[in-house]
Amino acid sequence: MVSAVSRLPTSLFQVSALAIRLPTPFHAFLLSLGLTTSLLVYPFLDRLTPAAWPDYVFTFMLLTLSELALWDSKRMPRFSISPGIDLATMAIAGPNWAVVNALLGRLGALLVRRQFRSQAWVRGGYPVYDLLRASFLLALVSFYWLGLGGVSGSWVGNTNFGPFLQTILLYTVSDWLTRGLGYSLRYAVGLSAALARDVALNPVYYLAQPLLAVFLAGFYFWLRMDLFALVLFGLFLILVIYATHLYVHVREAYWGTLHALVRTLEAKDEHTSGHSHRVLNYVVAMGRKMLFSEEDILLLYGAGLLHDIGKMAIPDAILLKEGQLTNKEFREIKNHSVYGGRITGRIPFLEAISPSVRHHHEFLDGTGYPDRLAGTEIPLAARVLTVAEVYDAMRSGRPYHPQAMTHAEAIEQLRQGSGQLYDKEVVRVFQAVIKEEREWGGHAFQRHYSFDYSW
Repeated sequence: MVSAVSRLPTSLFQVSALAIRLPTPFHAFLLSLGLTTSLLVYPFLDRLTPAAWPDYVFTFMLLTLSELALWDSKRMPRFSISPGIDLATMAIAGPNWAVVNALLGRLGALLVRRQFRSQAWVRGGYPVYDLLRASFLLALVSFYWLGLGGVSGSWVGNTNFGPFLQTILLYTVSDWLTRGLGYSLRYAVGLSAALARDVALNPVYYLAQPLLAVFLAGFYFWLRMDLFALVLFGLFLILVIYATHLYVHVREAYWGTLHALVRTLEAKDEHTSGHSHRVLNYVVAMGRKMLFSEEDILLLYGAGLLHDIGKMAIPDAILLKEGQLTNKEFREIKNHSVYGGRITGRIPFLEAISPSVRHHHEFLDGTGYPDRLAGTEIPLAARVLTVAEVYDAMRSGRPYHPQAMTHAEAIEQLRQGSGQLYDKEVVRVFQAVIKEEREWGGHAFQRHYSFDYSW
């Protein structure tokens, strides 16, 4: 932990630098959140009471635990319970500590994750967005709560419960609006579509936070945690951090191995060097703009990375052959999607991407391979992957057609095939994505749309 603390200035500098590189509307949104939070906090900011230290310790450990614990399910999108804890903190220890706790708890989680993980979590300016949005929401609802006559640090029947429920409602609505607005500005999608996506993908999140806030606040005032209970809770927190450490290392080792395997495959052919990682970046960006869920974007990530893994089964004499392929050799080359589908389909944690890997060379008119699927028979993820893969293949060339196309020529080919070979909507989104990449530069583009596969 000491080494993590010593790196804090560097971490904050990197986070700030990444935020500045974000598109201007989103950057302005972050700045407005910070300024508005300062204006809302100032009028009611009072001194923290030393006598209330158990309240501070309990709420801080609870928030840190929620930021580090793994609230994940195979049946529903992952979500955070931190907002519910933030609201309960406001009732338990007051609005001033709630804002401070929101910042300290999330910074504490950042330090732990910086020690146990790669730099993936700080990419794209997410910590800045998360910290500022949480502080803004708490400052807004705390100001409203005190205006209604809410009493900090007490649970006094209807006198305090009514304002608290109104405050929870305001928080939920404001949370939904700021989440949708942040997504809309960051990924350049319509606000109404972003708001609808958020409600559709996170119904449990919006239902759970109010119930959790009421339960935690009422439970705490009923139990009144003592020192022994706090010590036990601290030990539990240490166990969770250690479990998180093990989980993250396993995830990073798993994905790191797959990345190394793909790089080894591509190293044999200068024409395909970096191809899978470029396709990966394109499909993740397209998934963001097409409002895919995080789980579906993870599937796109894996399919983009491993779509050509079946080439491992193709003899080098065919795969690296210079010049024109024979019909038999070309049929064997086309079998790489079948081999890739089989490879990923036999691995439990990759079987969900198997259809996309198998069908990423299918065309809308049924002239693709290997199964000659047509129209909506082709999975949407495969249609997304097809457009990204075709563009990069045209731009980079192959041993049997080494002359790479220009950007304009490749885009024109996609336009001509739109609606016949490629999904029209996917081609439209891809053109927006590739425009951003060319305007921002490849490195900034990759950082902005990076996807954290390890969490």
